Amino acid sequence: MLHWIRPLADRVLPAASSLLLGVSQPCSICGQRVGPAASSGTPMRDPDCPLLDPVLCSLRQLLCARCMAAVPWIGEVRCTACGRAVDCPDCVRRTEPKLIMNRSAVRYSGDMKEWLSAYKYQGHERMLQILSLMLDYAYQQLVRSIPSGQQLVRLLVTSVPISDVRMLERGFNQAERLAESLAARNRLPYIRLLRRTRHTNRQSHKSRHERIKDLQGAFDVIREALPAEGALPDAIVIIDDVYTTGSTLHECARAIHAATKLPIYSLTWAR
Repeated sequence: MLHWIRPLADRVLPAASSLLLGVSQPCSICGQRVGPAASSGTPMRDPDCPLLDPVLCSLRQLLCARCMAAVPWIGEVRCTACGRAVDCPDCVRRTEPKLIMNRSAVRYSGDMKEWLSAYKYQGHERMLQILSLMLDYAYQQLVRSIPSGQQLVRLLVTSVPISDVRMLERGFNQAERLAESLAARNRLPYIRLLRRTRHTNRQSHKSRHERIKDLQGAFDVIREALPAEGALPDAIVIIDDVYTTGSTLHECARAIHAATKLPIYSLTWAR
């Protein structure tokens, strides 16, 4: 019953010790000092967003008050399927989806695009800690959103794979790193379950129909990576950085469900 205490303490205690000792350091985003205004007093947060402890407590040791105030947390979900903060035109059109539910930490605002770009394309490693801590908020949202009669004890974490072309360009898979960080902090197993069967061009400028068509059959399950029959989890959680139309995550879920028949959920940093 107390399995959650250790991960919680691991995240809160370092931040709490910094508060007590009055440690100040540069903001990981803008370089301003993380001073008393950002590390004591009333939390800086979206007024529609519930208290983000322990995520907020940890982030306030890394970000100044101005950068914390710029985070557009998704506090109230309008679409219970994809976790969007506004009405969603995509989910109502899906037929027989294998992805049960997605939750995301933040809205994909202009500031958030810059933060992700700094990590994903400019290689600023310090951003991984920030983005992965924020993803913890989405994880807690997902846990709370699962009906009480369907509480899942054994979760397995995996991530959306990238093609060899993207790996050569970027040098790393940002979704995999986010997934590994989330899994380690929450004492969850991480397994690389998926691979790309072919390279696809960037999805950001394609229409919904083009994305769906382009991604059909683009992912395959690594059969040898699947847990043995007696060690299968209760559900699988797929991690990606951004949920746009959901085409990528739904195609990944389709492939995993075909191989395992397990419930599939997803988490993304932004929506």
